[in-house]
Amino acid sequence: MLTPAQRRNLAQVYVELLAFDQVATKAGIDKDPHFAEMMRLLRMKTLADFYRRSLEEKYRTPPQADVQAYYNQNVKKYEQIKLSRIFIPAKNPANKDKDDWEKKASQEANDIHDRAAKGEDLDKLQKEAYTTLGLTIAPPSTSMGLRRRGMMAASEEQEIFDLKAGDISKVEQEPAGYIIYKVESRQTLPLDQVKDEISRQLFREKMDAQVKSVTASVHADFNDQYFGPPAPTPAVGAQGPRPPGVPPGAGPNAPVQNQQVARPIPVVPSSTAPPASQNQAPPK
Repeated sequence: MLTPAQRRNLAQVYVELLAFDQVATKAGIDKDPHFAEMMRLLRMKTLADFYRRSLEEKYRTPPQADVQAYYNQNVKKYEQIKLSRIFIPAKNPANKDKDDWEKKASQEANDIHDRAAKGEDLDKLQKEAYTTLGLTIAPPSTSMGLRRRGMMAASEEQEIFDLKAGDISKVEQEPAGYIIYKVESRQTLPLDQVKDEISRQLFREKMDAQVKSVTASVHADFNDQYFGPPAPTPAVGAQGPRPPGVPPGAGPNAPVQNQQVARPIPVVPSSTAPPASQNQAPPK
């Protein structure tokens, strides 16, 4: 809803546009080939935008049957565990004998792992390990909160999600230290709690499929001398910035709340297009 001031400003802009439209038409600007080309490009862009919006309206609310079917087929995605861990640093800058320290840290991790498996408190065991190793830094919290599949390193996730409530993982050795996980509890989230997430996922899939069906039928050959060489393909496994709320080492499928779901349809920018090169082929 526009405020009165915004409505007045819009009306003033419209009046000025009318005035310029009249003088530009009298000056023959509408007959200029550059103007005609710009209008053609703007029409293409506007059509693409409207088509995208029509797809968004069509796929925004998937049928309940589709949501239920997706949940049934991917129920493991919605397993959730409450996780705790013990972390023992693999290195101690204050200790001059690196090999001796690493040997002691490894032995301590194995010792407290056996005690954790017997049910001893993780906070108590971690504090005791830090004291035994002579660490003066405060140990981190053992609570990791709730985790779902895709939120942990793939090398650890399968083992951890195979554990039952109360089970302890093996000692995980990482560059930063030794880690022992404990599954405090686990549950499968009911459909009502994840239906919005599933709706967004189905929306993404439908939009992506529709965009691919449009773009897959066309191909362009570019003149590298005019456009420059193509950008290098990112290396396999390369990761971009980590989304908020996803821990380091998280997999690519970590769920992110309120993620925007529509991939925009490529459109021609609202500017005069560069002249086509001789090596450019029209879309096939």
